[in-house]
Amino acid sequence: MKAHLEWSPLFAPAQAFMVQCGRETIVDAGHMPGRVEHVVSGEVARFQSLDELVAFITEVLRMVAERPRAAPAEPVMATCGPVGCYSQARDATGR
Repeated sequence: MKAHLEWSPLFAPAQAFMVQCGRETIVDAGHMPGRVEHVVSGEVARFQSLDELVAFITEVLRMVAERPRAAPAEPVMATCGPVGCYSQARDATGR
């Protein structure tokens, strides 16, 4: 059976992210603080480097590929660090 992403449009919403870099960003120095949000699920992570940003996006895309197509996404808050991303479910207020 083929993964559900094979039937998705070229730029599917399930694969969309919003990335916001902080004012303190110094790309040449590798200092890149910011926030990333998965558009469909609402999963959010803060990052301090490009590596942490890519780690979060990779983790979310793996979860999207593994989910059954009809399964609703559960919003979580994640923090990425040098050893990976850690998720925590949001409460009813979205925090």
